[in-house]
Amino acid sequence: MPSSSNLTYSNIVAYTYKLNTEDKLIVHRETYSTYIIIEGIVVISKIFTNKEKFSICIIDQYQIINTPFNKENQVNYFYQIQALTTTYLLSFPNKEIQKIKNIIPNENKQILSYYHMIEILIHKNIRQRLIHLLINLSEFFGQYKKTYILINISLSYNTIGSIIGANKNTISKLIKELEHFKIITYKKQHIIIHDLITLSYYQQRNSN
Repeated sequence: MPSSSNLTYSNIVAYTYKLNTEDKLIVHRETYSTYIIIEGIVVISKIFTNKEKFSICIIDQYQIINTPFNKENQVNYFYQIQALTTTYLLSFPNKEIQKIKNIIPNENKQILSYYHMIEILIHKNIRQRLIHLLINLSEFFGQYKKTYILINISLSYNTIGSIIGANKNTISKLIKELEHFKIITYKKQHIIIHDLITLSYYQQRNSN
């Protein structure tokens, strides 16, 4: 379960949250604040009251989490922040965002953005979506070793399914298919890509 504490920095009152892997933080309009990832990687999803779910982005350290709400009296959605690794968040009032930006380290930030998500979801074929997701994750979050690429974030079947719009049984079947051809290995909810070129070719070959 997420844990929290409060702190004061440069006259800014803020709260810190610790999310263990797969913990979720729900953001409603009534509790809307601005969040910064101090450490970790999260996937942000927009969830509607009819239970439809759309993953917006996957982001990491020092990113500001933006979860805007419209100005209507009633809204039919909320946001979910799910940790893919052990994550620490800093929460503070929206009016303090400019002060916070001044203290964020100016480093290269990794982000699988809304536009990347659209590129994934534009595929009608779930296999295509999965492969496209893995290729993007390897680019943004992959650890390149001599003979493989490790995507060092926790990706359960449910998490992958929620990102690309599929159920866990379909994800399990597709991952086992890729393992059968020795393209990837799935172990303890982590993915190892053995051959990125073959994975890309497999995507093209199965595009129809």
